[in-house]
Amino acid sequence: MAIALVAAISVIGVGAGCADDETTSTTTASSGGGDSPSGSGGSEGGSGAASTTGGGGAGELVWPSPEGPENGSPWLREHHAELVRIEPRVLVLDVVHKPAVEITTLDALLTDLVSAFADGSRYHGYSDPNAQPFLSYAIDKVVDLKDPGGAEYPDFWPPQTPRGWDVGQLFTEEFAPRLNYEDPDAPGQYLTMCQIFERGIINELWISAESGSRNIYENQSHLQRYDEDLEPIAGDFNQCTNGCFYDPSQRVSCTVSTRMLEINKQRGPGCGTHASGHAQESLALSIPYLDVNAARFFRFDLDTRYGFSQPSLYACGYDPGLCVDFPEADHIVSQALWPGSPFDTTGWGAGCGNVHFAANSRSQYDYYSATPASSSCESYGLGDGPGGADAVSIYTNAKSSAYDAEHPDCGGGWIVYMGQSMPGYSNQAKAADGSPMLNWWPFLFY
Repeated sequence: MAIALVAAISVIGVGAGCADDETTSTTTASSGGGDSPSGSGGSEGGSGAASTTGGGGAGELVWPSPEGPENGSPWLREHHAELVRIEPRVLVLDVVHKPAVEITTLDALLTDLVSAFADGSRYHGYSDPNAQPFLSYAIDKVVDLKDPGGAEYPDFWPPQTPRGWDVGQLFTEEFAPRLNYEDPDAPGQYLTMCQIFERGIINELWISAESGSRNIYENQSHLQRYDEDLEPIAGDFNQCTNGCFYDPSQRVSCTVSTRMLEINKQRGPGCGTHASGHAQESLALSIPYLDVNAARFFRFDLDTRYGFSQPSLYACGYDPGLCVDFPEADHIVSQALWPGSPFDTTGWGAGCGNVHFAANSRSQYDYYSATPASSSCESYGLGDGPGGADAVSIYTNAKSSAYDAEHPDCGGGWIVYMGQSMPGYSNQAKAADGSPMLNWWPFLFY
C-alpha cells in the first residue's frame, strides 16, 4: 500500500523529488560538505507540535502533541491507550556518496520505508482490509551532507576506528550548525542533536551511510529505562539496544530516549524495517511490561516453555545448514547448527517469531520457506483456543509473500506480517495479568 509522507520534507543541500502520491513541500539551502554550514534560504526545522486530532477526526488523539511532543513525555504515557495514531518526526542525514551502486534514490527509499512501517502497524491487516496504520512516520528534514567533490564521505564525518564509529560527534555543538535547526531563543545559534530531541522537534534520527561502516549498526539507541509501573527511572538509560553504540566521550547524553536507525540506499526497504525490528525486540530490556508480555510473542522463552538449553533460536549458528526442522507443523527437532543440548519436541506453536526467525524458519534469515509450522501469531493474547490458550494456525511464507513484493529485502514481508500480529491499535488481547493489553507501538517512543 502506498502511504504518503505525512509532513513536509525540508531538504537541506539538495532538491527533493516527490512521488505522485506525496503531498510535500521543500526548501533548499547549502549545508553540505563545505565549511559553511548554511547559506541562502535555510530552514529552522519543524516545531515538533502535531495536532492532537490529526486527520483522524475531531477528538481523536495523535502524538506528537503540543502538550508533550518529546519522546517519553508525560502526555504520551498518560494517553497511551487512547492514541489512534503516532506520527513521529524524523531527521535524515544523507552522508555516503556511492551513486554507482545505489539501487534507489533517497527520496524513493524514504517513501518506501514510511509505507513499510505503516503497513506493519496495521493490526491484523492481513485479515482486516480496513485496518488503518498506527505508525505514520513524518520526515521533518533531509540534510544532504555528502561531499560536493564526490568523495565517499565528507571530511568532517567521523572515521571508522578499530574500536568503532564515534556517533557522539554528531551530538556536539560543533556539529549542530550542519543540522541547521536555529535556536529560536538565541538568533544565529543552532540547536544540538540532544536539544532537538529534548524539545520534541524530532523523535528519531535516520542515517543514510554505508551499512556497517561509519554508521550506527542497524538500530542502536539511548533509551530511558522504566519501572514496573511504567514510570521513568531517573537518569537510567540503556545504550545497548542492539549491541552498544560507540560513544567514548559519552556525548549521547540526552535527557530523553534517542532513537537512531541505519538506512541503506543499496538495499530494499525491508532492511530498514528489519533493523528497526531489533529495536522493538530489545524494548524488553528497558520496559518491564514488555519483558513480561512480549517474550512469548518473540519466542524468547524457549528455555522455560519447552526446556531448551537456550532461550531463543538466536543462539543458532550462521553457517550454511539447518538449526531446527519441522517434521510436522507442531513438531520441532534440533539440527546441526543448534549449539546446545539436542531436543525433539512436540506441541510446538506458542508465540510468533522474531526478526531473524519467521514462525517456520529453520535457520538464521530463513524467511522464504514453504515448510509449515505452527504459531499463535494471529491469535496472540486472544485466548481463543482450547482451554483459553491462544489459537494455533499454520504459517508458511505464502502468508507474507505479498508483503515481500511490496517491501522487499531482508525478510521485509515477514517483518510486516509479524508487526501486524503484535498487539496494536484496538487489539482485544489480554496481558499476562488478565488486563487489556496495551498497544505495543507507542512504547517505541517511551
